[in-house]
Amino acid sequence: MMHEKKKIKPIYIRDVSLEHIKCFGPKQQFFLSKDDKPYMWTIILGDNGTGKSTVLKSIALALSQHEEDGKFMDDSAFSRSDDSEGFIGVNLFSNIENTSKQINEYYLSEEEELVFKPSIKIDVPNLKKYKIPLFGYGSYRKLGSKGFTGVASSFQSLSLFDENASLINAEDWLLRADYEKVKSNLVTDKVERIKTILLKILQEEISDIEIKKKGHGFGVYFKTRYGWVNMENLSTGYKSLITWMIDLANWLTIYYPKSKNPLAEQAVVLVDEIDLHLHVSLQKRLVKFLRETFPNIQFIVTAHSPLIVQGSEEENIIVLEKNGDHVLIKDNPINVKNWRIDQILTSDLFGLESARSNETEAKLKRRYELMAKGHLEESEEKEMEGLKQFMHNVPAMENTKLDEASKIIQSAAEVLKKLKKR
Repeated sequence: MMHEKKKIKPIYIRDVSLEHIKCFGPKQQFFLSKDDKPYMWTIILGDNGTGKSTVLKSIALALSQHEEDGKFMDDSAFSRSDDSEGFIGVNLFSNIENTSKQINEYYLSEEEELVFKPSIKIDVPNLKKYKIPLFGYGSYRKLGSKGFTGVASSFQSLSLFDENASLINAEDWLLRADYEKVKSNLVTDKVERIKTILLKILQEEISDIEIKKKGHGFGVYFKTRYGWVNMENLSTGYKSLITWMIDLANWLTIYYPKSKNPLAEQAVVLVDEIDLHLHVSLQKRLVKFLRETFPNIQFIVTAHSPLIVQGSEEENIIVLEKNGDHVLIKDNPINVKNWRIDQILTSDLFGLESARSNETEAKLKRRYELMAKGHLEESEEKEMEGLKQFMHNVPAMENTKLDEASKIIQSAAEVLKKLKKR
C-alpha cells in the first residue's frame, strides 16, 4: 500500500518574535492570528522611528529562501547599537519542521578594520523543500525602466531594503500580456483582468484603459476627466499603486502558472506605508478593494492614515509605542469598528489630544477658563464676546451639513423662546 504524501497547509504567518532588533529590546511576540486562524489583514501603526519598517524587513529576511539575501542589509540594518545578539522568530500555519539560521554582521572600526558584530539568529520553519509566496514592497515603489518586464531579483522583497530597487514596468507588462494573448490565442486574458481591477479602484478618476498606437509601437493610456494620458503622466499615487499591484500580479502568475486566476491564490504580502501619496477617498476604500481582489493573501502593512484603519473593520491592528530605550508592541489595543475618523485620531491608536487645530483648541481652553471665573473684568467680557463669536463658526457636528442643520434648529428654538415670553 502506497503512503500518501502529507499535504502542506497553506502557509500563513501565525506569530512573530523580535529581540534586540534595532529599536526593539527585550523579546516580544505579536500575533497575526486569532483562535488558530490567520488574520488576513494586519495594520501596523506608530510614530516615525518606532520600527514599523523594521518589522516588515524582519519578516522578509526570516522567510527569505536564499542565503545571499542577507547582503541587502547595511552595517546597522537590524542589530542594536549595543553588543546584544539579535533574534527573529516566525511561526507559520504549516506542518513544516522548524530550523534555525544565522546572519552575521560586520562593521568598520575607527581604524577601518572589519569587526564582527553579534549575529542575528533566525528561527523559522524549514522551507528548503518548499516555496513560500512572500512579496514585500517598500515605501519607494519605483516603476521599472522601459523594456523591463521580467524579474529584477530572486529576492522578492528587495524594495523594502533598497529604495533604488525597481519593480516591474507596469506598462510593458500589460503590453507583453496583450501580445501573448493575441499571438497564442489565449482564453485567459490577463490584461482584461488587470484592467478590470484597476478601473474598480481608480473609478473616481479613470473611466477606461486602452492599448493604443504610439509612434512605431504601442502604449497604455488611461482616460481621465481631462482626456487620455499615458502611464508616465499619471499622478504619483496612481503610478505607485498600479506599479506594485501589477508587480504582485506578475509574481502570482509566476508562482501559480496553471491557475485560472492567480490573484485568488495564497500568498503573504508586506507593504510599507500603503497609504503613501493616495487621496483620502482612495485610502478609505483601499483595504476593502484589496481584500476582495486578493481574497487569499495575508496582508501585513504599515500606515499613517486613520482611513486605512477605518477601512480595516475587524482586522488586526498593532501599535508600536516608544518606551524608554526600546519600543513596545501592542496587539489589537482597541476595536474601532464604526468609529468616526476624529474618534480614531484621538484614540490610543494615534494619540492626538484633539482633532481640531491648535489655535481652535487654545481658544476653546481660554473660553472654559473665563466661564469658570465667578466675575469677569471689562476686558475679559470683551474677550468672552469675541470667543463666543468665534465659537459660532466652529463646527460642532460630524459634518458641515449636520452642523448647519443644528444651527437652524437652534435659531428656531430661540425665536420660539422669544414668542413665548410675549
